[in-house]
Amino acid sequence: MGAEDKLLELLNAAHKANASKVHVIGKAVNVQETTCDVERENEPTIYDVRFHCIEDTVASRVVIRPKVGSYVLCGFIESNHESQQAEAFIEQCSEIDEVFMKVGNKKYSLNADGFLIAAGNDTMKDAVRLLFEALEPIVIMMGTNPDWVKMAQSKLKFLNIFR
Repeated sequence: MGAEDKLLELLNAAHKANASKVHVIGKAVNVQETTCDVERENEPTIYDVRFHCIEDTVASRVVIRPKVGSYVLCGFIESNHESQQAEAFIEQCSEIDEVFMKVGNKKYSLNADGFLIAAGNDTMKDAVRLLFEALEPIVIMMGTNPDWVKMAQSKLKFLNIFR
């Protein structure tokens, strides 16, 4: 039994244990910036499922974006108005595509392309690139010059880590 099968089994067990709390399991499809659709076996698709239960655009938040095709556990927020339907949100997912955190103007993001650490328009990748560009022309008249090969390798590693 693979890890995804084991997780699906655990999600199903959690669903059965909490059935009165109205949770459903399905696969994330049509993944967008803040929502996705959830396809369920032998049940209708749930559209516009939020990644976060709070819909407000706030200055500070953490968002976990599920990977397309991953299993997700959805919860529902009941409406106080008879004319509105309950809204769904993702509680857990078997695989993630991105983790995004924002606090004020500070941002952190991790996905398959690497890390993004930013403050406003300044990114860690740009800061590291500028640092190496400033160090590369240095020539030492007395003593030992920097190891340019290691400096180039280090620069490449930093630029591969950050996006």
